[in-house]
Amino acid sequence: MGESPAEMVAREVREESGFEVRVEKLVAALDANRCAPLEFYHAYKLVFLCAITGGAAQTSHETLGVDFFDPAGLPPLSELRTPPALIAEVFAHLANPLRPAKFD
Repeated sequence: MGESPAEMVAREVREESGFEVRVEKLVAALDANRCAPLEFYHAYKLVFLCAITGGAAQTSHETLGVDFFDPAGLPPLSELRTPPALIAEVFAHLANPLRPAKFD
């Protein structure tokens, strides 16, 4: 509580990966309940693009491993939590820094 979205993202990245980041851009603001199964609560998914400014890879009680992957060789992801279209949107923002944020 009391953190801005950018402050929360920087803290979560540090806690879960060991990296310090600068939050640079909002990639997407999406209704998390647009895909089944619908939940009883309502949530939005905010996706940010960040630049690593320091720290080092480390695991945590929430993260079993920290690594970087080629876009063509991503490990299996939970498609319910991280759909392929969202991954494609992130890479589109990397390719075009002027791309506007996606929202529904």
